[in-house]
Amino acid sequence: MDVENVYGKGVTLRIYLPAAEEEVVETEEASRSARHMGKGETILLVEDNGPLREATRAMLEGLNYRVLSATNGQEALTRYGDDSSIALVITDLVMPVMGGKALMQALRSRRPQLPGLAVTGYTPDREDDLLAVGFAQVLSKPFDEADLARAIRKALRKGHSKA
Repeated sequence: MDVENVYGKGVTLRIYLPAAEEEVVETEEASRSARHMGKGETILLVEDNGPLREATRAMLEGLNYRVLSATNGQEALTRYGDDSSIALVITDLVMPVMGGKALMQALRSRRPQLPGLAVTGYTPDREDDLLAVGFAQVLSKPFDEADLARAIRKALRKGHSKA
């Protein structure tokens, strides 16, 4: 490390790292497989926070999922209708009008094998209660694309194994 301080002009830091013995080149294909790319499945995304909903939508679309979105559980029920193409529901737990747990119960009364993924900024009191209503897992906010991709694959596998 080299530090150069010039009065009135600022400080320059130079950090010297050893060269890698072998160049690592990540191909786009390897990157996609590492990210657990989807196969075009439709996901119903329910989140009341607009910027978070849009950021999650962008992540999902980047992972090759088709996304329908809603701002609360009641709107999600309307969007869902009887759309059997929806492979997974990703929902916030705490929302106005209707929260994620009540939404999942209502959707599973229509389609018992529909998998869900709960996302929350709060520590759920009883995660077992959430798993019992159909959530494959609870993902804590904030999450990154890799966490989301892994959770989706897990939820979809659970949904297919119960079908």
